[in-house]
Amino acid sequence: MSTSPYFKTEAELNHGLWLTGVTFQKSQQFGVSRLWLSFSITSGKINL
Repeated sequence: MSTSPYFKTEAELNHGLWLTGVTFQKSQQFGVSRLWLSFSITSGKINL
């Protein structure tokens, strides 16, 4: 088995998917904390 373009593309695709997954996880964590912050601010306003 030589390094064919298919395997090279597959490796690049996997790496791209991994990068996308990492970026998605980080943005998801950031989005959740922002959502929680805005929710606590809103509930604080409701309590007032």
